[in-house]
Parts: sequence; structure tokens; C-alpha cells
Amino acid sequence: MRTRLYIWSLFCCLLAFSSLQAQTQKENPFELLPRVKEKPIEKPAPETAETANPFDLVEPEKKKSSAPAPILPIQKEESDKPFGSNSFLLGIILFGLILMAILVTSLRPFITKCYRAILNENMLNQIYRERETGLFMPYFLLYIMFFIQAGTFLFLILKFNKTSFGTSPLVLLIASILFIALLFFLKHLLLAVVGAIFPISKETKVYSFTIMVYSIILGVALAPANLMIAYAPSELIYLLIGAALLLIVGLYIVRGFRGLLLANNYLRFHIFHFLLYICTVEIVPVLVLYKMITNQLG
Repeated sequence: MRTRLYIWSLFCCLLAFSSLQAQTQKENPFELLPRVKEKPIEKPAPETAETANPFDLVEPEKKKSSAPAPILPIQKEESDKPFGSNSFLLGIILFGLILMAILVTSLRPFITKCYRAILNENMLNQIYRERETGLFMPYFLLYIMFFIQAGTFLFLILKFNKTSFGTSPLVLLIASILFIALLFFLKHLLLAVVGAIFPISKETKVYSFTIMVYSIILGVALAPANLMIAYAPSELIYLLIGAALLLIVGLYIVRGFRGLLLANNYLRFHIFHFLLYICTVEIVPVLVLYKMITNQLG
């Protein structure tokens, strides 16, 4: 009896052990497994007119054309400087400064005499006599320097106002220099003709030399003015041009008074001829130049 009980107890233990082992193979109660299986990540489909937000302003798709897209030119950023980074401008400014440095260094005594002759009539007569004795070349070289500096000043004014007359910068610069030179050459030629016709040849020669002396001083003053105008900020260029024009007008007025002193003995008897000269030689060229510039500026 006892033996049969042991056999049944062993059989029940084996049966319980086998059922427990089968249950652990199916699922381990101590293993942490996710309850929900992860789905693979799907890439979102591109939005269409049906799935997109109806309140979004979407640009309608353009029809694809077989023609290639036009190549637009690359727009360069404009420089803050009004004259830009122009190597030609740098070249003419350096040329003018080097020429002035050479002439001022080698002809300093003559420039000093011209400066003193502006307000000193005796000094003007002295250097006029020196010029008559043969010292003409130093004053002529300084006079050429004035043509270059005055032509460069006119060129900078035209270039700053974007007035090119349809020509290249080199042609415009040469034309400006030749225009100033031609203007003064015609003035000297007219003085020589007036002196040959009327008995005032000495006075016209002195006045012609006076024009040269005042122009030499003006050429020396315009050299640094051109440098500042070429590389100054745009808001200061008008101020610098105005200051240079005031200097030109001031020297022009002083030279006019010097001409009146030279012609003092003839004003009472030849007032008509004097006024005719003033209007023809002194006023009309300035008005013509002013009219040409203003017409190009609109």
C-alpha cells in the first residue's frame, strides 16, 4: 500500500515538472518583452494638393519646358566709391603727382616768384622782364602742368556725374586737357592780335603773362585737389569740387583786377573796346563751358 502511494506521488511530481518545463519554453515570465511590436518607419509621402493644408498658399507648379533656362548675367556689386576701383584713374592721378613733384623740386624758385607775383606788381614786372630775356622754358613747363591738372579736374567732374560723351576714359581725359589748352591758346592769340592792332602791345603782353602766372599757381593747387576728389567719400566730393571752384573763381577775380590796373590808362578812352574784350574773351568761354557741362548733366 505504501509502495503504491510512493509511485503515484513520484508520477505526479514528474507530471508537474514536465508541464512546468513546457510552460517556461513557451514564455519566460522574467523576460521583458515589448507588448506591442514596433512597426517599420515609413517615409512620409510628398504632400499633394489633397493632403496639404488647404489654407497654405502654394504656388502652382509650372509646366516643364524642354527649352533650357536663360543664363542671366552676374550683377556685380556696385562700389561705395563713386569712381570705383579704376586703375586708369589711379594712373592719371599718380602721373599728375609725379609730374608736379619733379617740376616743383627742379623749378621751386620760379614757383615761389609766381606765388609772390600774385599780389605784388613789382615782382610780376620783374619775372616778366626775366621771361623776356630768355627764361621762358621754366614757365612754359609749369604752364603745361596747369593744363594737365585743369584737364584732370574737368575729367573728374564729368566722370563723377557719369558724363562720358560716348567715349572711353582715355579719350575723355585727353579731350579735357586739349580743351583747356585750346581755350587758353585762343585767349593768348586774341591778346596778341589786339596788341598788334591797337597801340597797347606792351600791356597785352604783360596781361598774357599774368594769365600764365596765375594759371601756374592754380595748377599747383589743383594737384592735391584732384587727389582728394578722386578718392574721397561720395558725400564729400561735392564739397571738395565746390571748394576747388571757389579757388578758381577767386583767382579769376584777382586776375581780373590786375588786368584793370594794367589797362587803367586806356579805360577812359577805350571803354567800349575793353568791355568788348571782357565779354568776348573772359565771360563767353566760361559760359560756353558751363552750358556744355549742364547740357550733359541734363
